[in-house]
Amino acid sequence: MPKPAMTPEDVQAITEALHEMHAAEIDVQKAFLEQRPWEDRDKAIKKAHQTRYAWNALGAKFFKNWPL
Repeated sequence: MPKPAMTPEDVQAITEALHEMHAAEIDVQKAFLEQRPWEDRDKAIKKAHQTRYAWNALGAKFFKNWPL
């Protein structure tokens, strides 16, 4: 089943999701390097997981060759 063509809005949404995912992963690294309290580290990890799931959901809409 072919996937739909990407619109400029889709490209913008995917780009923003990718940037958010990278920023969240950098925050996780900073939390550990700065030896922040475990609560802060857990929040950073949770945020990174949420942004990764958002990126995967958007990417699956266009970049896989089978229906979900």
